[in-house]
Amino acid sequence: MYSDQICPFCWIGFKRITKAIEQAKNEDLPLDFSIKFAPFQLDPTIPDWPESYNKLERYEKKFGKDRVADMIEAMKE
Repeated sequence: MYSDQICPFCWIGFKRITKAIEQAKNEDLPLDFSIKFAPFQLDPTIPDWPESYNKLERYEKKFGKDRVADMIEAMKE
């Protein structure tokens, strides 16, 4: 699974895959699962592990407030 800490859709994808794995386990399907994370750098201008930063502010700076509002609605759906 490729993931970037700034990407909200990476988190949504992770939650969906873990839910699907749990569902398969609950149905006793004869499957084994292993998730391996790989880095994906969505925004190379973010410094490594900043002491603190606000993701919403970062999104607004990168995409603009109006687009971020639309993105948040899409994430909620």
